[in-house]
Amino acid sequence: MRFLKVITVVLLLALIGAVGLFFYLQFNNRTYPLQRTITRADGKSLEVNILGRSGDVITFTPTTVQHRYTIGISELAWKDQWLKWVLPEIAPSVVEKTDQYIANRMAEIERLEKKLEKLKNDSRSLKVNWILRQKATRDIPKVVAEIKELELAIKEYKLRQKR
Repeated sequence: MRFLKVITVVLLLALIGAVGLFFYLQFNNRTYPLQRTITRADGKSLEVNILGRSGDVITFTPTTVQHRYTIGISELAWKDQWLKWVLPEIAPSVVEKTDQYIANRMAEIERLEKKLEKLKNDSRSLKVNWILRQKATRDIPKVVAEIKELELAIKEYKLRQKR
């Protein structure tokens, strides 16, 4: 008998919590752009401005670069998948046409980030011989400098375009 009373109380509290969560999500008006850190399922985190949500897709721009990206909510880490229920479904404004200069540099940055990840793995791996580990360790700062140089070039280009 006591067991049934405990179960009844637990279920009642769960129901009250679910109703409270429902009203919180329905009436908590979030506005775009929303700045936060999102984490992908592979563990990579990025500080972004979320521009909108359409279905199971979020559109965002990284805070360091003004290029739009989209990501499926299922591609986010489990701790960020709640955005599907919290963010209002408002499609982002019309996507700006990306300048070819910026697009080329963004593609190069992406390629260099992949190379950097491989170099970091090689520098820590015991499966790679000592000489290759040393070369990877020496190349890491060079690749980081190249990425920063490209990001700076994009920022300078955008400043020139505003004038």
